Parts: sequence; C-alpha cells; structure tokens
Amino acid sequence: MRKGILSCLLLLLLCLPVRAAADSEFNFSVQFALPENQVDQDKTYLDLMVEPGSEQVVDYTIRNDTENDLTITVAVHPATTNGNGVIEYARAPEFTDDSLQHNLVDLVSYEKELVVPKQSSIQQQLIITAPDEAFTGIIAGGITFQEKNTSSVSETNGVGVTSTFSMTKAILLRNKSEAVSPELELKRVSPELVNARSIIQAIIQNDHPAYLFDSTFDITLEKSGTAEPFYETTVENISIAPNSTFGYRIPLDGKTLESGNYTLSIQVAGAEKEWHLERDFQVSASQSERLAAEDVDIQEKTPDSSGYIFLGWGLVLLMMFLIGKFIIAKNKGEK
Repeated sequence: MRKGILSCLLLLLLCLPVRAAADSEFNFSVQFALPENQVDQDKTYLDLMVEPGSEQVVDYTIRNDTENDLTITVAVHPATTNGNGVIEYARAPEFTDDSLQHNLVDLVSYEKELVVPKQSSIQQQLIITAPDEAFTGIIAGGITFQEKNTSSVSETNGVGVTSTFSMTKAILLRNKSEAVSPELELKRVSPELVNARSIIQAIIQNDHPAYLFDSTFDITLEKSGTAEPFYETTVENISIAPNSTFGYRIPLDGKTLESGNYTLSIQVAGAEKEWHLERDFQVSASQSERLAAEDVDIQEKTPDSSGYIFLGWGLVLLMMFLIGKFIIAKNKGEK
C-alpha cells in the first residue's frame, strides 16, 4: 500500500512546474484535455490505453498570465534514471539503452515552438501514434514546456540567482492491462570523479518496460585480500524508469581507493522482488593516484607538506645562525 502511494506521488510530481528561483509564481500553465482512453481521469498527466497502429489527437491549453508575450519551446524525452536513482522526464538519457524498442520521441508529433500572447491562452495538439505491433508494459516519457530566452537574473545577498520557468508532464502509453515486472542487471563498474569527489559508478540496466519504485540498495564494496569490507552503505527510495540504463553513483566519502581488485555487490529489494547484483573490477595504480590527487575530500584530510618544508628550512637557518654566533664568540674569547 505504501509503495503504491509513493508511486502515485512520484508521477503526480511530474505535473508541477519547475523554477530555479525560490518563489512560487509561474509565468504559464499547461492543461491537457484528457481523452476517453485515459487510464485514470483523476490524473493530470497522460496515461493512455492505446490500440496498435492507432493515431489520436490530444488537445492541450497553454495559458500566459503575464503582461508580456511568451515564447515557449516544447520537447519530448523518454523516461530516464539519473545517477542518484531518480526518474527524470525532461532530458535526454546519458546512456543508450538497447532494450528500448519504442522511444516516445518517435511516437509524438507536436509544435516545437509556440508564442502565447500576454494575458491569454492558446490551444495546441499532440499527435500520438501507437506502435504498429502489440506491446507489453509501459512506454514512458515526458513533454517539457520552457520559456525561451527569458531567464531572469536577480541578486540575493550578493549572489546572482537565475530563474528559468519550465513545466514537465508525463506521457505513458499502454497496450495491455497486465502488469510487467522490472528486471535489473549490473553491466559494469568503474571508479570515477564527479564534482571533484571519488565515486564508484555502477552501470545498471532495467531492460523491462516497467517502473521500479521505492527500492532499497544494500551496497558492499570489498577489496581482494582484506577481511573487512572497504565500504558499506544502504540507500532507500531509489526509483528506476522502464527500459533505462543509468550510472548509479556510489560516493566514497573521502576514502582513498588504492590500486587492486575489488568486488561490488548490490542487494536490491523492491516491487516485491529482490536482485543480487555483483561484479568484479580493477583499480590501476594510475587511477588510484589520479583520484587521490583530485579528490577534494582526500586533499582536506592530507596534511599540507609545504608547511613542514618551510619549518625544516627555518630550523636549518636557525642552526646555522647559532653555530655562526658560537664561532664568532669563541674567536673573540681566544683573542
């Protein structure tokens, strides 16, 4: 029950406008006219039960409540999963997924740029063409509406804040009502640097047309030849889009990744299923040195050797000065 509620909440969030600034004013709104084949009329995003090869027109309204004309760009993307285990609908995937047979981008036709006059609204249409053959599961994606070249910059406590108005709504297509389960595979593992911090990147694929919501990752990283795990953590509330491949980022929190052989194990629990993902990988000496040299968390823990160098030279000069004084004093005493 709890997982079902969380799943609905995650999809409902797609219908909220997004703005980089902190205030809650939005320049435009988008409303779909939900067709009869909408699975749930209480939802504001599109969730359509379609017939193979069918074509339908979905009307929508964009309203501009400002005192200026707005130019809106429109783009469709497939549902993807980002490096933190969060489903996204507003950007192209970072990794190509070879299991994605039907990309929503190829199934939706629309005007890619619109002008909405001030204090008015316009009517537009999406033309959705279902795949010719029957399909199982969900074809998932989203449509994003964003103001063109209208980002505003405001000054807050001396810091410039850029505000960009955009709105993303999900588009889900189904052909059959039976449920499909996700299926996970750990494709490869590699050490990386992200935002100047060392991570382990685990390339994970969900090759089934089904969502995985609210899963838990129990992560263990072991180094060959050592008794204790090198790193352990548990992460909750990870969600994965249908037919998506993503690089899940495991932060090392400033731990130095020495060269050697490692094994990454991820125990995944979700959707009333469990998966044990495991893969060996190797860290070379050059990779270890580069990560240690560029990781800001490691550098903060490493004492600055330059201070010791200056201190050493200072002691040498002091000793030379004292020895010189001693020699001079001795010579004067002999005279």
